[in-house]
Amino acid sequence: MLAKNTLVAELDDVDKSALALDELRRSGDPDAVLLAGQQMWEAGPLEALQRALGSVGENSWTRTPARANLSLIQRGGDLLDERDADRLALRILDMVANPEPFTRRVNPTFAVRHYAGRALVALLPAASGPVLDAVADLISSQAPVEETEPVTWVRLAAGLPHDRLSSPAAERLAAAGTACGPGDLAVVLLETARSSPLAMDEMNRRAATASRPGP
Repeated sequence: MLAKNTLVAELDDVDKSALALDELRRSGDPDAVLLAGQQMWEAGPLEALQRALGSVGENSWTRTPARANLSLIQRGGDLLDERDADRLALRILDMVANPEPFTRRVNPTFAVRHYAGRALVALLPAASGPVLDAVADLISSQAPVEETEPVTWVRLAAGLPHDRLSSPAAERLAAAGTACGPGDLAVVLLETARSSPLAMDEMNRRAATASRPGP
């Protein structure tokens, strides 16, 4: 409660705001963290949000703060410098790729891949090219066989800056989109990989098929 009151009363004080937001995170209040982070992202102080994000270290991923960590990253991950964005993105990428080790260690009460995916999307604008390619490659390897759980993959693919992907990563995304059946997942994968000739050919093929008159 003190941390929440501080955020309301001392919003213009960067130090106090950063400490209060970090206290909310460490106490494991993801909804309050998301709300406070949104307020800071929209109205400032952005430096307080950045400082709180800097407190999310390797030893922060325990049961109490885990989801609040993800909420904080979801709201402010795009504010990080490339080094910190890459550090968190690679950590969270492991959680998305294979939630089981994290689940066994932390015993979380939330859907790990769902919330980790949301946080990872927020980091993509600040992440380096190699990390973006790693995210793209995970999507490429999982999407065609995960169409029963497409939301995370659609969200991640839509968040990838298409103009910063390497040509090989775009080609692999295009191949994954081609392998998917009709639906949002294929559309987003092919659109994200539109720098690939394969993606453009497949989008044109699907558009031509859809425009043909029925029997």
